[in-house]
Amino acid sequence: MYEPHFYFLSDGSLAVMYANEKHVTENPSYSQLISQKISTNGGANWGNEIYVAWDPNNSAARPGMPVWTKMANGQYIVVYEVCGTQDCNIFYKKSSDGKTWASGIGTQIPNQLGGPYILSLADGRLVLTSNSNTVSLSNDFGATWYTNDTPAFGNSLWASLYQTGTNEIALINSVNRSVGGHNIQVRFGALTGSYLNDFSSNDNGWTRYGGTWSVSGGNYNVTSANADKSVLTPWPSKAVYTLEGDIKLNNAGQGSLIFNVSNPSTGADNFKGYGVGIDSGGIVWLGKFNNSYTQLGQANVPIAVNTWYHVKVVVNNGNLKFYVGDMTTPKVTAADSSFTYGTIGVRGGFGNSVSFDNIKLN
Repeated sequence: MYEPHFYFLSDGSLAVMYANEKHVTENPSYSQLISQKISTNGGANWGNEIYVAWDPNNSAARPGMPVWTKMANGQYIVVYEVCGTQDCNIFYKKSSDGKTWASGIGTQIPNQLGGPYILSLADGRLVLTSNSNTVSLSNDFGATWYTNDTPAFGNSLWASLYQTGTNEIALINSVNRSVGGHNIQVRFGALTGSYLNDFSSNDNGWTRYGGTWSVSGGNYNVTSANADKSVLTPWPSKAVYTLEGDIKLNNAGQGSLIFNVSNPSTGADNFKGYGVGIDSGGIVWLGKFNNSYTQLGQANVPIAVNTWYHVKVVVNNGNLKFYVGDMTTPKVTAADSSFTYGTIGVRGGFGNSVSFDNIKLN
């Protein structure tokens, strides 16, 4: 029995998970599984063994190296490697109480390999790393994962993660033996948090998809033939945030902010994510894009050309609110959680010119 990881449960009891080979001579036989025991008196005594991760159909699966944590929604999640049958790929399971775990090997997390560690951030996001030196995040408590940074912390093994600031995480690792032995290091990584650009000088960090763009007059300007867009890198990919900015239609048409954007390419609707916009036809709108457009809501609001409009969208785990002018009462609201991560951007209209300014993310 080895590779233990302790955690306090909500009821105050102390629990430990560990890799367990003691069932290899039993029937059914398991080369290795992940077990758990719980103590109600601070570790003086321990309860019965609980199975956490095992493969009833393959005794050679060997799940191991468990690390677990409580998520912001009150549930618990455990991550672990499965080396016997899954090449040490990383899997996970969830539990409502941290004591009861469904049968089976769990669900694989892409792009992670060997020695995982999981961290629940203060804003509810999950951060995961492993011996693959890749950082993955989840904005929906493990339902979906996206790769954020490859490689994130360089050549490291068996890392642990800690949140050391609002937008900072620390990694403690054992440096790969091939580059100098097992020297313990602490490395720090920035989580993309707030962002502000008044476009007084440049659009560094923005990637353009179609259109003719310029930074001039303190604005970000586009002449757009086909709803051309520009998006920010690196991706913020936050679950709860506020995006705001100023939009001016230089002639008749529309302009918009886009958010939770992934898979962008040139073309009007060629991305996944959401958008909020103003239209000189007297409409403000909120919609969803999946290489096509689906309207989620709109309102009739007079919109003049050559006039600046301050707009804001509030994103809160699938609840979307769009404000125009009045920052107290939203013009359009919608509930949709199809896309839980991505970047932000700005988008022109069809055959018109648009200016943007003071793009701000908090």
